[in-house]
Amino acid sequence: MRSKVWNYTIGGYRVVEKYLKGRKGRKLSLEELEHVYKVVEILKRTIELVRELEKIEPGF
Repeated sequence: MRSKVWNYTIGGYRVVEKYLKGRKGRKLSLEELEHVYKVVEILKRTIELVRELEKIEPGF
């Protein structure tokens, strides 16, 4: 699941990579770490939901 979250794209960009690249070279605040954690959890759930939808409607 880890690689699926890392490779998840929206608009041609890997979501987590894009977020982290924008903050390259500095320490993330606690708020930023919490935000990226929430994004990762949302992406995990999104991947699970898409899998479920594909069972119902192949090619979704």
